[in-house]
Amino acid sequence: MKILFSIFLSVLFYGTSFSQLGSIYNRTSIGGKINATKKLSFAAEVQGRWNLTERSFSKSLFTIESKFAINKSIKVGLLYRNSWQTNDFALLDGKKQMTSQRTAFGIQFEPSNWIKTDKFLAIQLSSRVQFESFKFKRDQWYWRNKLTLKPQLKSKIIKPFVSAELFYRTNQYYFLSGDDFVTEGLMNEMRYTIGTDIKLNSSNELNLGLMLRDFRTARNTDLVINLSYVHDFGKKK
Repeated sequence: MKILFSIFLSVLFYGTSFSQLGSIYNRTSIGGKINATKKLSFAAEVQGRWNLTERSFSKSLFTIESKFAINKSIKVGLLYRNSWQTNDFALLDGKKQMTSQRTAFGIQFEPSNWIKTDKFLAIQLSSRVQFESFKFKRDQWYWRNKLTLKPQLKSKIIKPFVSAELFYRTNQYYFLSGDDFVTEGLMNEMRYTIGTDIKLNSSNELNLGLMLRDFRTARNTDLVINLSYVHDFGKKK
């Protein structure tokens, strides 16, 4: 366990050693999941985001996701997300709120059974292609790849994890940050997360995490505090 977190922190510090910390954000969400069959499951979540540095509300989101288990180690899924946020172009548009739409398709691998590490370390690999549309920005295509490691402790309550995720954007775009134009595109972001799931009981769970968003561009690195509550409704038709 100590070796795992030491490696994770070393990679994180190396990857962000030339970055400058920007804003601190909070993401708080409440959600639920349900198993329609042994292989098909659904999840929904409502999330609010705040910029703690500027003491302002950032955006709110609603997400719904489905997953289908091909076998014990492979799952495929679809995701839809709608978000609302303050409209920076209110003077042009006449509306104070702006929305964006996101759809995604992904595949998830859990090779722990194959390589015989499931008793002490769960490994999760996921890859997702997503499309997001905005009103005043160019539509964006992303390819996201994520590695998550979960040490298998004896505790039935505390379930720690670390993860690293790479974002690859297929088309570049520019935005104004202060007095400078910042370019984003290609491999434009790395996310490093450390946290834990806390099992309150068989149906209720808390998720706590600390995420570092390293944009790999002139944009400053953001720190994100994650807090979520999830209720498992079990198997329902």
